[in-house]
Amino acid sequence: MGERGSSGSGGYNSNIIPCYQQRIDEVDATLMKIFLYGASTRLIGEALRPLLGEGVSAQTIE
Repeated sequence: MGERGSSGSGGYNSNIIPCYQQRIDEVDATLMKIFLYGASTRLIGEALRPLLGEGVSAQTIE
């Protein structure tokens, strides 16, 4: 999707998730389906790559 970058004020801006939004309904629904299939947190992070444009760490999934 987009590039990651800093906000200039020392913070972090994401081009995937708008500021102050911590969850996306489409990602939550996808996570539920993947968990139901019994995938590990490491595998789930990679499974989200097509949806988010980048992989997510297992620690973030936990």
